[in-house]
Amino acid sequence: SAIINVTVNAIPTITLISSDSDDIICANEQVIFTGTGGDMYQFFVEATPQGALSPTNTFSTTNLLNGQTVTISGSLLGCPATSNGITTTVNPIPTTSLTSTDVNNVYCESELVDYTAGGATNYEFFVNGVSQGAPSPLNTINSSGFPITTFPLEVVGETSNCYDTTTVNITINSNPVA
Repeated sequence: SAIINVTVNAIPTITLISSDSDDIICANEQVIFTGTGGDMYQFFVEATPQGALSPTNTFSTTNLLNGQTVTISGSLLGCPATSNGITTTVNPIPTTSLTSTDVNNVYCESELVDYTAGGATNYEFFVNGVSQGAPSPLNTINSSGFPITTFPLEVVGETSNCYDTTTVNITINSNPVA
């Protein structure tokens, strides 16, 4: 009788890593997942395939929703295996607003106008590109000390390390001479 040689390949260890070290991102932020340990890969988001089995070992997305889990099925020499999943926390981007006590933000230097930001946890105000202090929960600023010119007032709002910016243009005129 003939001798038959059989090669038994080991089950591979398919490993999945994320480009985001803590797996906490902001909505629409790009994350790149990379698989190792195989020669063929197929990525899944919540068990939904993200393409066919192929030699490509990376998957890039900006569409993850909060709590979704990415896994990868792979094979090496025809032996299949599946990675552990990576679940990503996706924080929403705040919608920062900026309102004032002046109807059109055109006024004279002697007027005191209050500006109020909303929609975020912390705020940093910029007058003509210059920061008015470190980010903080303080969401108001007034026109005291603003320059006599036309300039942008910008506020950067932050919540859970996600940022949004809004800007209003302000014109401050010199007081009329009597």
